[in-house]
Amino acid sequence: LTYDLTVSFVEAALGAEKKIRVTRSVPCMSCRGTGAAPGSNPPPCAECKGTGETKLKRGFLSSTRPCVACGGKGVRILEPCPSCSGRGKEKREDELTVRIPPGVQDGAVRTVRGGGEIEPDSKGDLHVTVHIEKHPLFERDGADVRMTLPVSVPMAALGATVEVPTLEGKVQMKIPPGTQSGKVFRLRGRGIPVFGGAAKGDQLVTIQVEIPQGLGRKHRKLLEELEESLPADAHPVRAAYLDTLRKLGL
Repeated sequence: LTYDLTVSFVEAALGAEKKIRVTRSVPCMSCRGTGAAPGSNPPPCAECKGTGETKLKRGFLSSTRPCVACGGKGVRILEPCPSCSGRGKEKREDELTVRIPPGVQDGAVRTVRGGGEIEPDSKGDLHVTVHIEKHPLFERDGADVRMTLPVSVPMAALGATVEVPTLEGKVQMKIPPGTQSGKVFRLRGRGIPVFGGAAKGDQLVTIQVEIPQGLGRKHRKLLEELEESLPADAHPVRAAYLDTLRKLGL
C-alpha cells in the first residue's frame, strides 16, 4: 500500500511524527476472512482436494498456482457472507503514525511495517513517499540552510544587531559597520541535522542592502550632502574599479 505525505520544511529538517489515515483491506469481521456465511460449513474444493493449489507439469518441470475453482481458499463457498458478499475482505480506515527522521530528503520513502493490506495470516507494509513544502524564507543546501536578510543602508553602513529567524527560533546576529550587499554570515549549528548522524549543518545568511525608493526633496538633499562629505577611502571597491578603468585606458 502506498501513501503520499506532505510535510513542512521545518518538520522535514528537524523531524516529526505525523498521524495519517489510510483506507485498507482487512479480513471481514463477520466471516473472519473466509468469505463464507457465519455458521456455514463450506465443503472442500473438489478441484484441489482442499489444498488451495493446483500443480502444473511441463516435462521435467512442475509448479503450483492458486486453484482457479476456489480462488486458493481450498473450499467451495456455497453460502457467501452477506457482509462482504463472499470476498472475505472489507475496507477500513485506520490511523497510523509515520516517523519523519531529521534531515529527510524530498521524495524519500518511509516504510510503516504492518501498515498495509491485512490478510488473515499476514500484514503488508505501507510505503509513504515524503513531499516537502517550500519555505518562504529558507532554502536547503545539503545540510545547510540559506536565507536572504534585507537591511537598510544605515544599518549596513553603521552596523546593527538584528533578529534572524532559524529553524528553532530567532537568534541575535551582529552586522559589522561597512557590511556590503552579498556578504554571507554563517550561523554555526543552525542548519539541518545530517541524516543518520549527530552533526548539524549551518545557516547561511546573505545580506541584501536595500536602497531606499521614493525619496523626497529633503532626503535627496541629505544624501547629496553625505556623498559630498564622505572621504575618498569611504568607497574602496568603487575606487579600485575606477583605478582599473584608468589603467585600461577606458
